[in-house]
Amino acid sequence: MKFNTSPRVIVMMTIFFLIVSAPSVLAQGSPDFNDNVDDSGAAAPIDMFIYLGIAAGSLYGIKKIKK
Repeated sequence: MKFNTSPRVIVMMTIFFLIVSAPSVLAQGSPDFNDNVDDSGAAAPIDMFIYLGIAAGSLYGIKKIKK
């Protein structure tokens, strides 16, 4: 069986995966989360550069697949 690995199909599959997985990533806790958690530690600085890294990695991967 041969799979269609054109760049257009890969981009569409990536976009589909990101859209489908977004609700679970953005979920705010779980039903068994207790309010008695010690939150005194420093928070991890997560910013918009993650999306830039994902986009750059995707473009790099597509470029490598085209070769």
